[in-house]
Amino acid sequence: MIQIKAARRPRADPDPADRSGRIDVGSMGFVERMAAKADLMESMMRKLDVREAIAEMPAAPSVMRGAALRCLTCGHAGECRSWLEENEAPQHAPDYCRNKDLFEFAAEA
Repeated sequence: MIQIKAARRPRADPDPADRSGRIDVGSMGFVERMAAKADLMESMMRKLDVREAIAEMPAAPSVMRGAALRCLTCGHAGECRSWLEENEAPQHAPDYCRNKDLFEFAAEA
């Protein structure tokens, strides 16, 4: 019988962002990645002042799930974190944001 031992990955640091602002998703567990992306999405919605407009949409739970899935699968977490830190009162989400259309729609509501 052959036994295969899985290599243990080290536990993630409390702040997995390196000095460049990039998130090292390779060292984070799934739950930690989800939480980090959720924090970015929440920060983006608050910065753009669209949180309440999205929450008041008729299908808000479904809209939020879709937005969360787009954010979770985005490859720009480090850029997003830096953008949020550098932009105090932005009018629009960055072009790479997968939720930009939603945020634009909510801002017009």
